Amino acid sequence: PLPAKQPQSNATTTTVSLTWSRPDEYQSSYTYRVQTNSTSPSPWINDTLVNSQSATIENLTPGQTYTFLIYTRAADNSTESDSVSLTTCTVPGQAVGVTVNNYQSVNSLVVNWTAPIGNVTIYNVTITGDVNGTSQNTSTQVTFTNLLPGRNYTVTVQTISGSCNSPITTVTEATCEYYL
Repeated sequence: PLPAKQPQSNATTTTVSLTWSRPDEYQSSYTYRVQTNSTSPSPWINDTLVNSQSATIENLTPGQTYTFLIYTRAADNSTESDSVSLTTCTVPGQAVGVTVNNYQSVNSLVVNWTAPIGNVTIYNVTITGDVNGTSQNTSTQVTFTNLLPGRNYTVTVQTISGSCNSPITTVTEATCEYYL
């Protein structure tokens, strides 16, 4: 058989839904084998057999890159086409329990959170208000300094893994107006 065409994907934190088009010279007896490959933290391969032009691969790791190889399989269940491949990553988990505290400071805010399940390359933390800033780091705490007293600031935290980003978590907090 000829290979399937135009593979596409839609990912969540733990699943990837794949769709593709029938190969040229398609026959109704064809099935498909979808091979899932991952190299980190250790090599891993899984096969899924389907009868239609779609497959949902579940129980994946958040923020992990996977390569999917789709083979068209003939009625004898052994003759296969060359593969068509697609590489994508699952959505990284969001930072958990994000808090922003002024700790009675007039000019600083401390942002804390817990690492999500899955892979994280870096956290992108931004602060906006009368003073703006960005911090990219691997720790789960950021301190923003040189802020203005008694002002509200909006802080966002986004988890990044490879080329994939989590949804943004947003928290607003104010610096103290006066030294206590």
